[in-house]
Amino acid sequence: TSSEIGALDPGSPDALITPLAEAVQEVTEQRDDTVRTLERAEATTRALRQMLTGPTPYLLLGANNAEMRAGSGMFLSAAVIRFDLGRVGLGEVRPTQELVLPAGSVAVSDDLRNNWPWLDPGRDFRNLGLTADFPQSAEAATAMWPLVEGGEPVGGVISVDVDALRGLLRVVGPVEVDGVTYDVDTVRGELLRGQYDRFVDDPNGRDQRRDSLGVVARAVFDRVEAGGWELDVMATTIVEAVQGRHLMVWASDPQARDAFAEVSADGHLTERSLSVALLNRGANKLDPKVETSLSIETTLESDGRRSLLLTYDVVNTATGNGPRYVVGPNIDSMVAGEYRGIVVVNVPAGTTDIEMTGVRPTLAGRDGPTSVVGGELSLVPGASVRVTVSMRLGRGVDSFTLEPSARIPRTRLALEDWSPSVDRRRAIDLDEGLAAGGRDADD
Repeated sequence: TSSEIGALDPGSPDALITPLAEAVQEVTEQRDDTVRTLERAEATTRALRQMLTGPTPYLLLGANNAEMRAGSGMFLSAAVIRFDLGRVGLGEVRPTQELVLPAGSVAVSDDLRNNWPWLDPGRDFRNLGLTADFPQSAEAATAMWPLVEGGEPVGGVISVDVDALRGLLRVVGPVEVDGVTYDVDTVRGELLRGQYDRFVDDPNGRDQRRDSLGVVARAVFDRVEAGGWELDVMATTIVEAVQGRHLMVWASDPQARDAFAEVSADGHLTERSLSVALLNRGANKLDPKVETSLSIETTLESDGRRSLLLTYDVVNTATGNGPRYVVGPNIDSMVAGEYRGIVVVNVPAGTTDIEMTGVRPTLAGRDGPTSVVGGELSLVPGASVRVTVSMRLGRGVDSFTLEPSARIPRTRLALEDWSPSVDRRRAIDLDEGLAAGGRDADD
């Protein structure tokens, strides 16, 4: 198809009357866009074929949205997923709390090491995901997995969270695990809240709770393997999951890695990325009770550069009632229902004059192709805070890509005179004149 469309010649618009010239130019642009899209599709198909053919296994990480990291949930379960000529098999699902390596086991990227030195992310899967740039976490995970007991070399990492499973359940139908039915309407409530209540009086409940997302993932993957679903519906579901960072795939093979990056399936940041995320540091599962909203205002300055003002509101709606494992306190000096976190903001390369208010500064540096700042907040039940970040974009930067945070519930976004839906990887043209207080849109 790419070859046939690429050979289409609309002709030259020269010497044509204006309506015809514009039509020829439009057809030419559509042809070029279509060819580029087909080339990406071809590269992705090759990468998927290589992965699904096997025999190289991948590491599957289950991300829990009840305890967020920067751009995904915390990786609380892990398993090897094997492919054999298109067939899928999921190995033993293991809680990552049991997979902690000795200090200094794996050398992580310079940015991870410099930004998060006190967490030593190269030894604990739960401390990966600190960056919104997933390839940094995935590369470290592939180096860590062979070092855990029973581990082995893997060819890449696949991350799935609660909403990725929710999307798959919409395709394959409900599954039942240990007498509990999970479907598109109940899986969020069960995995973010219900599983904790169910095992609260069980002395072994904590381990069972940490296994739940992985066990449900196994049941969903079994249903996927059994077939009987519609391919077009599955494709749409996967695209939506990728756009929201609920499903991310990174490969160690350079060609496959580039293919997944080309279609933004690997969760990478670019030089034009803008990401606002809230990272949980309270050792609790309160993120579903924390509401967030973001507004963006841009101003064209006299020197031609653009300034941005981000306003990020965080509200802790928790009451403090519930299992201690969920509401705490699990850290000294905290109270039940208190939310402690770090607001992490990645901004386009070349950004200067970054100022952050409303939080205690804890982070400033480089993060992949972006600059990053962060600050700590602590909210007792019912409390709220407004965080502002002002900055000047680099000269010539007239657009940015707003990255989703994968939060549940989603961040509310206010953009003036902009589409009511903001998709992942969609560049926002600053000439549109965005301002706080415009239309609301889900992250």
